[in-house]
Amino acid sequence: FKITDGPYIFRQNEEIFVDYFIDGNAYQKTFSFHELENQNLRIPALNFDQKISFDHEFPPDIFQDVNKFFVVSDIHGQHECFVKILLNNEIIDQNYDWIWQNGHLVILGDVFDRGPQVTESLWLIYKLEQQAAEAGGFVHFLLGNHELMIFQNELHYIHDKYSNVAESLERSYSELFSEKSVLGNWLRSKPTVLKINNYLFTHAGISPIL
Repeated sequence: FKITDGPYIFRQNEEIFVDYFIDGNAYQKTFSFHELENQNLRIPALNFDQKISFDHEFPPDIFQDVNKFFVVSDIHGQHECFVKILLNNEIIDQNYDWIWQNGHLVILGDVFDRGPQVTESLWLIYKLEQQAAEAGGFVHFLLGNHELMIFQNELHYIHDKYSNVAESLERSYSELFSEKSVLGNWLRSKPTVLKINNYLFTHAGISPIL
């Protein structure tokens, strides 16, 4: 099948390499680090431009006095279902822009694996995180076991699409999310546990202390 995917963005010293696919054709662009700081990049699969960064701060993980929050988990590459949930709950509009004011969207991990649209969901979350912050809201992305599996190069559950992408780029799939990549750097800033008001959130659960 003809792959549209990416971008996968890597830093090597002061150079930035951007790899992406449109209708089965692979492309690469190269920028200086300074150039990338001053322009937005096109996200082909989602058809929007995005400001990106290699400087991702660790977000806070305790919040009080939150008036509204919405929780979703285990997207597993089913991007269209994820979007439908956000649309039906008026968290985003038809342009995939944040419209939920000061609400908190909580994503309890496992965006990766199984389905064919992992990258789309990652870039949408990346975009909404910035838009929510500007509106006084927050997007929380907690790491699940499938995010950690990708970091550890345990690739038993990735879709064939991503095996083909990695092979075309002559990298392992986990390398696409290394510390030298934008998405990998961003993901490594995320917590595994979050407290909002009197609620504790994590993926799957916390083992009792024996």
